[in-house]
Amino acid sequence: MIIIKPETETEIILNSWLQTNNIPIWHNRKIKELNNQIIFKTQGESRKKPDMIIYSQMLHKYGAIEIKSGITNKNIYDASKIIKYQKEYKEGKTKYYIEGKEININFFIVATKYSVNGHLFENEIKESPHNEKWRKEILPKCKNEPPIEYNRSKSFLRQLWSIWRQERGKDEPGIGILLSSCLDGIESKPKIFYQTYENNRWNVRWRKI
Repeated sequence: MIIIKPETETEIILNSWLQTNNIPIWHNRKIKELNNQIIFKTQGESRKKPDMIIYSQMLHKYGAIEIKSGITNKNIYDASKIIKYQKEYKEGKTKYYIEGKEININFFIVATKYSVNGHLFENEIKESPHNEKWRKEILPKCKNEPPIEYNRSKSFLRQLWSIWRQERGKDEPGIGILLSSCLDGIESKPKIFYQTYENNRWNVRWRKI
């Protein structure tokens, strides 16, 4: 019996979901079960790197993903090192390559196998925005947040942003999480909930990839 590590199992789940939605993927190593032939590589001071690179054909941008199985709280909170990956990239300490060509990373995000279902942790409760006016009048127009979120994923993301905000500059790669359009009440397709620098300011965005 072949035992697959939980995070490898998660990569296989996400790989299938993303590829089904025509999103190109590169892992940081060859995975036997996926038979992936092309991997991304990094150069620089740090040997550490995220698990996956994707290319959003909707945004025309590359993104880096730190993948966790979602089995335990610690497992997911350890993914906060995505901030370190982003910092090393923006400072030029790590460069990313696909087939020998350097690529620009636009966003760094966290994902688990539960991203397909719109959250990161195994057991979570759905929440709607507490501000009724915001939920009924503003959100349907601006669409910069999911109409519903799961409580623990929501808390994790806001804490991630809070830590990052202390050293965040201008016009650098965004940070967020991989979720699903099922939060919009439609078929599950990959979406990112992240902060990105646009129009000379930081903005929260809820976008298809």
